[in-house]
Amino acid sequence: MEKSRSLNAFALLLALCCGLSLYAGSLSANSMSSTVTVSSTQGWQDMNYYVTAGDTVTLQYQSGTWTETNGVVAPTDADGLPANPPGYLYCHCGEPLAGVSTQALIGKVGDGAPFLVGDQKTFTATSSGDIFLRMNDRDVALGDNAGALTVEISAVQPTPTPAPPTAAPTATP
Repeated sequence: MEKSRSLNAFALLLALCCGLSLYAGSLSANSMSSTVTVSSTQGWQDMNYYVTAGDTVTLQYQSGTWTETNGVVAPTDADGLPANPPGYLYCHCGEPLAGVSTQALIGKVGDGAPFLVGDQKTFTATSSGDIFLRMNDRDVALGDNAGALTVEISAVQPTPTPAPPTAAPTATP
């Protein structure tokens, strides 16, 4: 009978250890990142980076400059705010995201609404789809642009709340 209790205790301990190990392993967040290049001379560019609704997404400017009128408007980073900007930089004349500098980096998830990225944007994805990025210039005006930006995209998937492990049934003596 003593041997049976020892085996049952060992089985219970083993089940608890394995269960806790599985439980702890499921607590780690699943994250990934990618570095991409965004051209100033192209419209919406698919970054081939898929996010799922609920993911926490960060878009972070890394390097590069661009201008929406080569030789006229000073190059900028992703915020799109040159020194002494011309008045038409906020023209509200057909750019994808009105009220934002035409040199700003903007993004969208799938076919969703565009949003300002600038030098850094962290958000929770409300829909699933690929990340698209671009300069906020009108499609018909992309031909006189110059430059490109390097951007890091990272996403952390939400961690599901795991159920606590259950103990293995023990035999009664």
